[in-house]
Amino acid sequence: MTVHINLSDRKPYMLSVADAVAALSDEAGFQSGDQARITCGDLTLPSGEAVTLTGLLFERGNRHVYTVWLRSSKICRARYRSESIDFETVELADAMVDSDVNVTLIDGRVIRAVQITPPKLPYKTTERDWQIVHQTISSAEAEDRCYALPAGSQGPDFIAMARELNLLNYSALRDLDNVPYLKVIQGDLLKHNPNSKVVSEQKISDTLSKFGIRHKRARPRRATI
Repeated sequence: MTVHINLSDRKPYMLSVADAVAALSDEAGFQSGDQARITCGDLTLPSGEAVTLTGLLFERGNRHVYTVWLRSSKICRARYRSESIDFETVELADAMVDSDVNVTLIDGRVIRAVQITPPKLPYKTTERDWQIVHQTISSAEAEDRCYALPAGSQGPDFIAMARELNLLNYSALRDLDNVPYLKVIQGDLLKHNPNSKVVSEQKISDTLSKFGIRHKRARPRRATI
């Protein structure tokens, strides 16, 4: 049985391959002679911009697979020979990385000092916003559709990891057609966070709109005579 260990729980959103290799060295014993593989997956932002979700996977002989995730990006910068080059992040797919942080692409080129350029979201996102979105996904029972991970990464452990790292499938969020009423989401938030303040329906509505999630309010009751 292969055990998957996500090191990004403690060191999320890294901006360089060197940082990821350092994490593997500290936490997984990555050393001279070892190699990690880079995995890439598609991620679409609310703006419609397509970026790449990138991670380093290192498998030890004891069937433990360690993963470190980088920030999602579209463009990377690296050193190739004596020059600085820019290239699409997707070109890192299936590249191999050694302990000296040499990255060997599938076309045979060897690059170093790989830094990613994270995309800018069109809005500021707060911790409360993320809490509302994650609860909405849970209330809609849509975890298997609304979190983004590379192909082959399935199951509750990977979904929990994606939630922890805020890795969303924005295309699925836009197409979500079973979003509960705002009142239901409000109640679920309070149920799972009993010590926090009640979140207004207007705040929930604003947050869902920010993430491109279509939602509905309960119809007002008719006055009785």
